[in-house]
Amino acid sequence: MSDRFGLLYDDTFHREMAHAGEEVDFLEIIPDRYFGFEAFDLPIQLPVVLHSLNLSLGSEEVLDRAYVAELRAIARRLRPMWASDHLAVSHLGGVDLGLLSPVRYDTAAVTRIADKVTELQDQLRVPFLIENIAAYVRLPGSEFSETELLDRLVQASGCGLLLDLNNVVVNAANHGFDPYAYLSNFPLHAVREIHIAGHRLHGALYVDSHAEPVSESVWQLLRFVSGRIGPVHVLLERDDDVPPLNELLAELAVAKAVVRDGRSTAAQTSRS
Repeated sequence: MSDRFGLLYDDTFHREMAHAGEEVDFLEIIPDRYFGFEAFDLPIQLPVVLHSLNLSLGSEEVLDRAYVAELRAIARRLRPMWASDHLAVSHLGGVDLGLLSPVRYDTAAVTRIADKVTELQDQLRVPFLIENIAAYVRLPGSEFSETELLDRLVQASGCGLLLDLNNVVVNAANHGFDPYAYLSNFPLHAVREIHIAGHRLHGALYVDSHAEPVSESVWQLLRFVSGRIGPVHVLLERDDDVPPLNELLAELAVAKAVVRDGRSTAAQTSRS
């Protein structure tokens, strides 16, 4: 298996996508956008992955049956390589929060989330990945770190991980930790997909906006991780202020070069 590079699919470049040729290896689809559609046709025959926004894996409520049914219907039509959602709470008591809120890193969360992931993998019949989020607050009372929680979830449910490097950059800047130390403790063996994206500074707060080009700090983390991980799917995540497709493809070309450089540097270091 070799590294693959993809784009978050957006309707704005639907027609252009048909001419993307070999520059794009896969597409990520946000299924929430297409719930209720009787048909959904992509402009090009490429492998796809599903990335949900509102399974609310971290909340104490059971999975929303109607949501899962819609997700299952889309999975049957598109036959994705895997599905994913965030390590987050997105609704409480039936109320949609409108954002991804962090979970408390404790044993109860491991059990609760692992049970949901196991059910989702049974329902969807595809592997499931969990993504680290941009968390603007930290909940008190955690028993261990986020990376340890993710590792325990992998062991408990057999899930994979979606590593969002922009979220690492944003959290490191907002909470004052070393992103490289964080990644050195991350269970990279379970990572099947990597997100790269842009962020913006709002006052003193770094915000995961998905509306700007990928920053140099994210490129540096991608280079670092590439030297420590096997073949992976790298996804350019841009879903606000989406530029023309040719600009996205240019960023994707940078991602390919950065991964090659990271792997080459690691190989040279191991031989010396």
